[in-house]
Amino acid sequence: MSATNPPQDLDWLLGRIVERLPDARAAVLASADGVRTHRYGVDEDDGDRLAAIAVGLYSLGRGIGRFGGHSTDVVRQVIVEHADALLFVAGAAPGTVVAVLTTPDADSGLVGHEMAQAVAAVAKHLTTARRGSSGGLDGSGP
Repeated sequence: MSATNPPQDLDWLLGRIVERLPDARAAVLASADGVRTHRYGVDEDDGDRLAAIAVGLYSLGRGIGRFGGHSTDVVRQVIVEHADALLFVAGAAPGTVVAVLTTPDADSGLVGHEMAQAVAAVAKHLTTARRGSSGGLDGSGP
């Protein structure tokens, strides 16, 4: 977290998302470099793995902007459909992503809406400071 926005206990934010969605299992917030900052519904190890997966998927999604003449690499949402789960990943703030793991029957529109509503409510607390000059999820860098 940045110096102007000290770390907050935002596990409640993830809990709000998971508890409001009937098919949600877990949620994490992660920094651009894959470090889990908050978790809900998973233990620390699984939270770390889920954060790394989410950031990797988000980064891959940004790569689409470089094809076909797209004017931006801004990713609204990445959804992975697995045989027994759906994973939703979205940018939460510059340098931060949120991921929600659900059952395969989840309503993707409802999940996206809940994620956006929860993030908007606390966006000023979510910005993660960049850790170097290698670029990141904020759109700057390679």
